[in-house]
Amino acid sequence: MKKFIFTLGFLAYCIASLAQYTSPEEIADYKKRAENGSIAAMGYLADMYAAGEVAVPKDCNQALKYYNMAIEKGDSSCMVNLGRLYLSGDCVTADYTKAEKLFTMAAEKGNTFGYFNIGFMYEAGIGKAPGYNKALEWYFKTAEQGKERVLTEGSSVEGGYILFNMLAHMAHSMQESDLLKNFQRIDTAKTFNAFADAAAKGNNFAMLAISNAYMSGDCTQQDTSKALYWMEKAADAGNVYAMYRMGIRYYEKGDFPGPRDNAVAAKWFLKSAQAGYIDGMTHIAIVYYYGRGLPQDYKKAMDWHLKAAAKGNGLAMNNIGLSYLSGEGVKQDSAKAFSWFLKAATVNYANSMFYLAMCYDKGIGTPQDYKKAMEWYLKAAENGNERAMDGIGKLYEDGKGVPQSNTKAIEWYAKKHH
Repeated sequence: MKKFIFTLGFLAYCIASLAQYTSPEEIADYKKRAENGSIAAMGYLADMYAAGEVAVPKDCNQALKYYNMAIEKGDSSCMVNLGRLYLSGDCVTADYTKAEKLFTMAAEKGNTFGYFNIGFMYEAGIGKAPGYNKALEWYFKTAEQGKERVLTEGSSVEGGYILFNMLAHMAHSMQESDLLKNFQRIDTAKTFNAFADAAAKGNNFAMLAISNAYMSGDCTQQDTSKALYWMEKAADAGNVYAMYRMGIRYYEKGDFPGPRDNAVAAKWFLKSAQAGYIDGMTHIAIVYYYGRGLPQDYKKAMDWHLKAAAKGNGLAMNNIGLSYLSGEGVKQDSAKAFSWFLKAATVNYANSMFYLAMCYDKGIGTPQDYKKAMEWYLKAAENGNERAMDGIGKLYEDGKGVPQSNTKAIEWYAKKHH
C-alpha cells in the first residue's frame, strides 16, 4: 500500500511549507530557542526533521523529540502533526490509537484540525468500525469550533469555515493513494446535504460552512450567488465571523467577487466588532484610521485598537505602536511605540518583532543595542518577515552586534528573494 497521503495544507506547522534550506547556524539557533522554551522553534525543528530538507537529513528521532517537547507544553498544532505521522506511518510505526489520542488532545484545546481528523477517522473506518453518524457529529464540532473562543481568538474559527475544503482534500488524497482498498470512501455529498439541512433549520455555523463550499466549489457545484446568500444569512443569524466575512466581501481590498462598497463593509465590520469579534475590531479601527467607508477618526481608531489589544491581539498592539511612532492621531512618543511593539512581539506578532528589532538597531525609544536587534530580527525572520532578513544582512555587513561577514550578509540578503 502506498504511504497514507495526509498532508493537509491547512496545518499550522505545515511540513510542506518549510524552507528548502536551513543553515547550520540557524539550526543551532532554533535548538537554543527550543531548549529555552520556544514552542515555535520546537515545532519548526520537529517538522523539519520529519520532512528532511536539502541540508538537513530526515531524522525521525529528532522529530519525535521536538514534537514531544512542544506537546508537553500543550501545543495543539504539534499534537495534530504528530498524529498525522501516526496515521501515515511516516517516521513512526502507524498507530491509529495514538493518532486518535493526539487528535483528541488537540480537539480538547479547541484545535479545528483535531476535531476534523477524528471525524475523518470515524467516517473512513481508520482504527475503528466506520460510523458516519459519529463522523458527522465531529464534523459539526469542527464547524462550530471556537463557539466559545471566537471572541478571544479571532480568525482561529476559520477552520469551521473551510470544513468542506478539508473534506475535498481528504477525498482527493484517498483517491490518489491506495486507501480505498483498505478504508471506506468518505461521502462528501452526503455531508454537504446534512449541513445544508442544518443550515435550513437555522444553524449559522452550517450556513457559513456551506457558504464557503459554494464559493470554492468543494463538495458541491460552485455558485457564488448561493455562497453570498448563505454568508449573509449566517451574519444575520448572529455569526460574528460571518459578519466579519461580509465586511471583507464588500471592502475595497476584499477577496470576494462583486461590487465593492466600503460603507457597507464598515457596517459589517462594526457589527462584528460590537459583538466582540477581535478581527472585526482591528478592521473597524483601520476603517476609521484611513476613513474608508466612515469619516476618518483617529480617536475611534485608537479606541478600537485598544479594545482588541486588551484581548491580546498582536495586530492591534502593533498598530498602536505605529501610531505612536508616526504621531498620527496621538502625540508622537517613541518610548510608547517601543513598549507596544514589545507587547505585540511577546504574543508572536512577526511584524512587531521586526519593528522592535529596528528600535534596538536605531535606538528608537530604547537604548541602541545591536545584539538585541539581531535577536529580534532573527525571530522575525523565523516567522517569514523579509525586512528582518535585510536587517540581519545589514548587521553582518556592518559588523554590528556580530562579527563582520560579507558571506553571511549576502546569504541573508538572498533569503529575502526565496
